[in-house]
Amino acid sequence: MARKPRDVLAASGRILRLALSGMCMLAMVAVWTPASASSKSRPGAEAPARPAKAARATPPRKPAKPVAKATVKPRPGPVKKSSPPRVHTVAMQARPSFGHLAGLQSTPDPLDLHSSVALVVDQDTDEILFSKNPQAVLPIASITKLMTAIVVVESGMPLDETLTVSQADVDTEKGSRSRLHVGSKLTRGQMLHLALMASENRAAHALGRTFPGGMD
Repeated sequence: MARKPRDVLAASGRILRLALSGMCMLAMVAVWTPASASSKSRPGAEAPARPAKAARATPPRKPAKPVAKATVKPRPGPVKKSSPPRVHTVAMQARPSFGHLAGLQSTPDPLDLHSSVALVVDQDTDEILFSKNPQAVLPIASITKLMTAIVVVESGMPLDETLTVSQADVDTEKGSRSRLHVGSKLTRGQMLHLALMASENRAAHALGRTFPGGMD
């Protein structure tokens, strides 16, 4: 059945309004969703990178001072003192004196002396204070030391000169003992004291050996 012209116009107007309203909706949607909004709505989209913070400037470190290595000096070992050369002496049987051979030592005396003879005289009154076998005639023995001392002192030789006891000063005739070892060093004055006060044979022999002309 044929439509009326009014109905046709009304229908076309409605269609035109619907078309206009749809186009407006599309334009609004296009304006509302920018590129940034669309990227957020996408799953797995990367977030925009934040600007990096500026690094703080660190002051330069001072160079470390070189550490000096401690040098360990080797400790000196104990200093060994050089000992005098050893002199091997052969023990000899003591030779009996003339007083022993004459049996004078066995003579009894109030002082019980080991000497064979003895004589003590007061030099002011010439009184004999003590005697033991005064009539015996014997070699001068230790009086030799007195004569040696007198000769050395009267010669004017320096008393501070150092003398050394040698093997030549050892008594090889009677084998008498001595406190002076071979190699001992003493002054001439000290040798005189030992020869006179201690009747030291090696000291007396050293005095005679070092005298000009020797023991001759």
